[in-house]
This record gives sequence, structure tokens and C-alpha cells, in this order.
Amino acid sequence: MKRIAGLFVITVFVFLLSSCKLLLPDVRLRSEKKDIVESKYGNLEYVIEGILVYKNLENQFKDIDGIDYIIENAGDRGSIAPRLKENLLLFVDIVKQDDTYKLLVYNDVMKRNKDKEKMFILTDYMLPVDMNEVETYFKDKDDDFSLMDLTVDYFKKDSSLEGNISYMDEIMIAFYNKLAEGEIMVTCYHDESGNILIKSGTSLLFGNSEDKIIYFPSDIIYEDYIN
Repeated sequence: MKRIAGLFVITVFVFLLSSCKLLLPDVRLRSEKKDIVESKYGNLEYVIEGILVYKNLENQFKDIDGIDYIIENAGDRGSIAPRLKENLLLFVDIVKQDDTYKLLVYNDVMKRNKDKEKMFILTDYMLPVDMNEVETYFKDKDDDFSLMDLTVDYFKKDSSLEGNISYMDEIMIAFYNKLAEGEIMVTCYHDESGNILIKSGTSLLFGNSEDKIIYFPSDIIYEDYIN
């Protein structure tokens, strides 16, 4: 009888231990990111970090070797905005390696017992905006400008996700609304000055959202553009 009772206690203990493991949260890698990446790829210069990539842009990344591992093993981010949680695919950082722009593609929350290194992939730069061109435009207005001070957003025109543009300023919304369905845009915003550059395909606009002026193309009047 004691033996049966002992086996019962052991069985219950193993069950509870297994249940606790299942309840443990997914692994957050943000604090380890740079160490993991340096171990895998060597030292990188981080230019712009944490650019969100939504699920409707997945085709832009489908040819990257190992991308499926990142997508399939992304963990639960917890209590973030439901629309963001539903549509978030992964993150990218714009980095430099040997003075060449590249993209670090990753998700910094992963399922337990997965390979941390495989959650980070360094690939060729592929965003539809030339960072050297971006730097030239912003430095023309501010000699002390640094790319590291920019906030970069990456969008695909998608009428089913109109709620995602609710935080955009007037210039961004006007540019977005002029795109055809499925077109992609990148915005580069400098919070301190209010300067903003937006690029989609061959179309480029550079202006200031606070001063309500468009610098380029120079023949565009701000009020006409946003209306």
C-alpha cells in the first residue's frame, strides 16, 4: 500500500512539474540580442533598430534562408495591442557590416527550448529606400543629423488594415492614401526637427510635418498635397 501511495505521489509530482513547464512564459531575447548576434556574425554597427514588419509584407522576406524558423518559433508577446499582436510578423534592424548596409531580421521573443541563434538572420539590405540618399536629404537641413535618430516605418498599402495608419501625421496619411493597393512605402521621421522622408518605388517626398512644408518635390504645396 505504501509503495502504491509513493508511486501516486511521484506521478502527481511529475505531472505538476510538467504543467509548470508548460505555463512558463516564452523566452525574451531583447537583452541578449547583441551578444547572440555578435557571436554569430561578429561586430555590427546598429544604425536603426526595431523596425516592425507586418504579416502582409511576408513575401518580401520569403527568399531569406532560415526565415521560416523565425516565423514558426516566434513566442507570445503578451499584452500588446490586439491589432499589432495579430498582424506583427517580425522585426528588422538596419545595421552596418564592413561599412555596408545590411538587415538584421529577427524576433526577440521565441518559444521555449528553441535555438536562440536561429532567431536572428543577417541578410543583404533590401528595404526600398537608400540610406545614403536618406542621410543626404536630412543632412541638407541639419549638419549634425545622425541616422540613429530616425524612426523608420515599413508599410504595405492594405485597405483591410486601415487602423494601422491612425497614428500617422498628415503627410504620411496623404502619401499612403495616394498609393495603389499593395504598394509599399518606407517613412523616415526625425522627431526633434519634424523632418520626414517617405519613399515608395520611384516616388520620394521630403518635408517637415511640424512646419507644414514640403521641401521636395519643390513644386508641391503642403496644403494642396494633404487635401
